[in-house]
Amino acid sequence: MDKETREFLESIQLGINDFKTEMNERFDRVEGRLDKLETGQDKLEVGQDKLETGQDKLETGQDKLEKGQINLETGQEKLKIGQENLRVGQEEIKTIIGELEPLNASRHLELKNSIDKLRKDLSTVEIVTASNYEYISKLKNAR
Repeated sequence: MDKETREFLESIQLGINDFKTEMNERFDRVEGRLDKLETGQDKLEVGQDKLETGQDKLETGQDKLEKGQINLETGQEKLKIGQENLRVGQEEIKTIIGELEPLNASRHLELKNSIDKLRKDLSTVEIVTASNYEYISKLKNAR
């Protein structure tokens, strides 16, 4: 083969080798990018699993909150009923106290009058007893 053809073929061979090297480098870069994409996809899948788990936990928590809210509402109704019962009881107590005050006042006056009468009677008994002692003493002296 002549020199020119050989140089031409060698230059083609060099071009092909350069192209091959460049293509290998590009394929390596593409493979690197694919690896990064696959890694990113794996991370996304893990993240999605975590999100789904978190969503399940949130739903469970929401169910618990709803049950708790129902319990609170039931308790609030019971408290309202109890509050009304207390209000009615207070009114009854006020009524009873209102009724007792005049009775206590008149009873107090009755007791005071009775005590005053008993004091007078006791004074009379003391006077009579003293008079009786005096009379007994006179009878003893007369003997």
